[in-house]
Amino acid sequence: NYQKGHQTWRHSEWILIMRVSSLSVLSFLIFINTAANATTPCNLNGQGEITETVSDRPARGWCLITPQAMQIKIHYLGLCKNQPSWQNFDSQCEQLFSSDVGQLVTVSKDDPFDLNSQISISEGTYQYAAVFIDRNINHASKVKFDTDRGGYSSDGNGSIGKWCWSLSGSASASRSQDDYREYLAECGSSEPETIGYHTSSPNYIHNNANGQPGDYSTGTTESTTWEVFLLDENRQRDGDPSPASGGVDDAKYLIGLQRFASAVEITANTSGVDLGFRLTNTFGVLMADNVNDPGRDTVKQFVLGGFEFKVETD
Repeated sequence: NYQKGHQTWRHSEWILIMRVSSLSVLSFLIFINTAANATTPCNLNGQGEITETVSDRPARGWCLITPQAMQIKIHYLGLCKNQPSWQNFDSQCEQLFSSDVGQLVTVSKDDPFDLNSQISISEGTYQYAAVFIDRNINHASKVKFDTDRGGYSSDGNGSIGKWCWSLSGSASASRSQDDYREYLAECGSSEPETIGYHTSSPNYIHNNANGQPGDYSTGTTESTTWEVFLLDENRQRDGDPSPASGGVDDAKYLIGLQRFASAVEITANTSGVDLGFRLTNTFGVLMADNVNDPGRDTVKQFVLGGFEFKVETD
């Protein structure tokens, strides 16, 4: 949903976060998962139910879904006339939003949100953008499968049903395939009334360029070229950001930088800028073999895939 003044309009993928000023649609997708190789959306039947099984993803076990909501703590959003770096983005770019402590916002499929920021930006050509957020990302999901799946239960015997949903807890912890008490996803025959938030806190990110995990990744789409860096609590890159070293020491922030294929032009006639994050197919559902019932897969938890940031001007 977008909300513009007293009018509301819908869009299947984008959530308005701010109405500032607006000429073209620009976006970038930052994948910050920790697994190798790209993944794709879950296979669905005609009723929108997931038909995917763990055997369809033997190398990974998860596929992309759309979460119900995502919570991120935003520290900085900016547009840039000149190319920024991870060191100087907040001095190189024109600020759209900034907060030292950060502002926690909830992006959902149903409700827009407001950063409560009054913004002005000078005329000119903006080829770049910067997004600086806390590394802790909360996400809540519920999905329906075409067959019964297994999930969490306190007695360790598993829960069963076509509906599976997220429970509150750390998504970064490893989970035993044999112990349902460690799972973060519960399943049942009815759609849940309430769901919990997973908290994903990556301490390294997968580099799309060289296939290695570390503190950096980059990629290119039709509309943009982007980079993402994982920084420590002092806003510095780690000297040895590898899984063998335990990842980025004191990992704290994610900074995304992008170069638009078509620059944003701000003129005297520009009336507004919309900023948003995409939810559609940006997170995942992680499945595993059911050790007690080989004919029924389990859902261990939901996973962090990435996010896409959008700027729209008119």
